[in-house]
Amino acid sequence: MIKTKDKPKEDIYWLDSEQYAKALYQLRVNIYNILDTTFNIYGLGAYISGATDATVKLAEDFALRCRGADKPIGVEYSDPKGMRKK
Repeated sequence: MIKTKDKPKEDIYWLDSEQYAKALYQLRVNIYNILDTTFNIYGLGAYISGATDATVKLAEDFALRCRGADKPIGVEYSDPKGMRKK
């Protein structure tokens, strides 16, 4: 359960679980498509799934913060399969 600083505002609309899942799926698909188009040009296809997940989490955190949830906006993203050279 996410703590809110104050009682949720009555004028804020919250989606039910089914609507939220649909909206989240649409967000994820669109972010994936954007990254797929860009990353594959440069041979970075292995990064698409992880970058999509990280971006969706950031979007969710941002939306929760905007609705008064006491939640930091942040994500830990790691290099898939150790592809980045050190």
